[in-house]
Amino acid sequence: MTLMALGFSHLGQADCDPMAVRQVLEDGGWKFEAETNENGQGVFSITSDGNTVRALVERDGDTQFLAFYVDTGLTRQESFEWINTASSQLNYAQLWIDEDGDIAVMYSVAEWNNKCPSSFNDHVGLFFSIMRSVEALRPGS
Repeated sequence: MTLMALGFSHLGQADCDPMAVRQVLEDGGWKFEAETNENGQGVFSITSDGNTVRALVERDGDTQFLAFYVDTGLTRQESFEWINTASSQLNYAQLWIDEDGDIAVMYSVAEWNNKCPSSFNDHVGLFFSIMRSVEALRPGS
């Protein structure tokens, strides 16, 4: 019972307001759309150089960035080779083939202080950099 009480207390202290993240994106000059989901988490679609990524910022500040390569024109085997090559060279990204056959790329950031990530703009920039690196490793590039 004590463990549950501590868990709820911990959740009560975490409060990364999506409006604060929105302000960080505006200050950073990013083009984006924002909404708040049913759990009060910020959901952002951020666009740069024609690429769009999604970011989910949890109330405790943990963040997940996600992007998809759709209609790649690659065979399933070529997609697996692309994923294997990218996974072996890019330590911070997770790649997989989703149920639609698209290549999914994810990058996660844990915020240990249970607050909005102070370097959120840096993480956005890093994820777009990861996306460029993944694209450069695409078969036939």
